Amino acid sequence: TKEVAVTLVKPRDAEQLQSDRNAKLMNGLVEVQSHPSLQAKFTLTTVSQTTRSVDNVVTPPLLREEPGAIESFQFTTSRNSDPGLAAVELFNVNDVNLVTKDAPLKLIVDQTLEEDEYILPISHDGEFFLPLGYGAKQGEQTEISLERLPKPTTSSRSLDGSIKIFFKKLKSQKLGTSYEYPILASAEVKQENNREKVTYEKNIEEVKKQVDSAQKIVLYIHGIIGDTETMVGSVQRATVKINGEQRPLRELYDLVLTFDYENLQTTIEENAQLLKKRLETVGLGANHGKELHIVAHSMGGLVSRWFIEQEGGNEVVQHLVMLGTPNGGSPWPQVQELAFVLLNFGLNKIPAMAWPAKVVADLGAKSLQFIEANDNSLDQMQPDSEFITKLADNPDPHVRYTIISGDRSMPTSKKQSSFLEKFKAKLFNNLATNAFIDGLVFGTEPNDIAVHLANIKKVSSDRSPQPRILPDVACDHLTYFTSEAGLKALVDALSN
Repeated sequence: TKEVAVTLVKPRDAEQLQSDRNAKLMNGLVEVQSHPSLQAKFTLTTVSQTTRSVDNVVTPPLLREEPGAIESFQFTTSRNSDPGLAAVELFNVNDVNLVTKDAPLKLIVDQTLEEDEYILPISHDGEFFLPLGYGAKQGEQTEISLERLPKPTTSSRSLDGSIKIFFKKLKSQKLGTSYEYPILASAEVKQENNREKVTYEKNIEEVKKQVDSAQKIVLYIHGIIGDTETMVGSVQRATVKINGEQRPLRELYDLVLTFDYENLQTTIEENAQLLKKRLETVGLGANHGKELHIVAHSMGGLVSRWFIEQEGGNEVVQHLVMLGTPNGGSPWPQVQELAFVLLNFGLNKIPAMAWPAKVVADLGAKSLQFIEANDNSLDQMQPDSEFITKLADNPDPHVRYTIISGDRSMPTSKKQSSFLEKFKAKLFNNLATNAFIDGLVFGTEPNDIAVHLANIKKVSSDRSPQPRILPDVACDHLTYFTSEAGLKALVDALSN
């Protein structure tokens, strides 16, 4: 005979929400606050219960578990055969359109988060994964705000169907505390337990010693999404032929440096000036007698250009490689909407490429409601901004520039176009950026999802040496440093 453990899970009683009464679930473990118009019944449930009627769809691959970056959020802890309560189910919903950004549905959870942890509520409507809002620490509790609801899907609990909501905890880690930024550090990339690990040396005196003993140095600078940890692993993943053998790109250099900076409220010019000061501190001032290459992603390329073209960096840097840099600007009105759109594409595998977990966590955090309106750097990247205009008029710095642009423009076959139209209508019908999304993401002009290729390449050719523009690369804005095509382009840029 063989013993088999069987767990019987009884559906929990649902609580009714009305305009004048909150719905308390599990004796107040979760409290759904009253809504002026929405009427529905709520219950807490397990993930296994909620997925029986949606083809066992639990989590999009993009939100796979990654300790320290992406984890499941549970209302009760799993114990032995008890899976724990980790989802909210709504049924008998009078009208899903009553929940909006201006009239959100709020849940108060009687557990807290760390300062850098956020909650991303998601649902699957049978066709698409939909991010529904955000959750953040509020004192010793967590407040989850739902700004949209999907249409109900078939459920045994209700003839009209039900809405299942799952929750992911995102940790937006930073390399240092706010008062430490910007951080110029050296970096080493190693494999530990089949995982890539980046080790930083942030002590300025130690970094200065390393610079003193190095002759050829590469410096990584991140953009508006992510940090250098999501980029610098490319020095080990990318390979270059040395003496007839394929060796890591790292072996072309004596030292790898990184520059991490506050990338929303600090202006691009200020970050360029801070970069100059940090480099001078470690012995990389004008005419340092060494060879310094910069690898810059997205907005990091604009910081680098301003440093080179306006802050004397042309006497410090010998080669600038820009990947996905909006040299002609990119008209996203808010960081929040840029991150929201990218997150939606990632959740639904458009394009079907794997994004680093730390980038996903940062996307989730930036797409949530914690970003204030003063995102100065994004304002500066508008195509008609004063900054972009000045940048175009800068004098020739006489420094080598190499430009890499990823082309992940949306396909246009009839079947694919129909799918994308449904996707756009369902996810972006209320966004202020809808017209821009139409032109950039769904239009015919080549782009890397975040920037038009024409704007990536928009650096005057009336320079000596002329900017080297590599052939378009089959990757998107977030996979320049992880995709095979992006890594090959990086090697081409740095080894020729």
